[in-house]
Amino acid sequence: MIPAEEHAPGEAALEGRGRPDRALAARVFREEARHEGFAGIGIAPAGTPPRFDRFERWIADGRHAGMEYLERTIRVRATPSDLLPGARSV
Repeated sequence: MIPAEEHAPGEAALEGRGRPDRALAARVFREEARHEGFAGIGIAPAGTPPRFDRFERWIADGRHAGMEYLERTIRVRATPSDLLPGARSV
């Protein structure tokens, strides 16, 4: 357990609530991201991203500038629920 003084804003809102509602969970997630210094955040369905074929072509054309991890993880990026079964959002 993280001491209370180390909690990010909104983290306490989820403690002891069981399964939080989706809107509350999204709000707390955004607050925590801001607290950690992220400039932006988004939440998307865990299915195949729209126009994923463009990303596949971008990788196939070698435009990923040596970032081999993008090529290695292309299948998981296409179907995130393969990495985390039951995932509904990413």
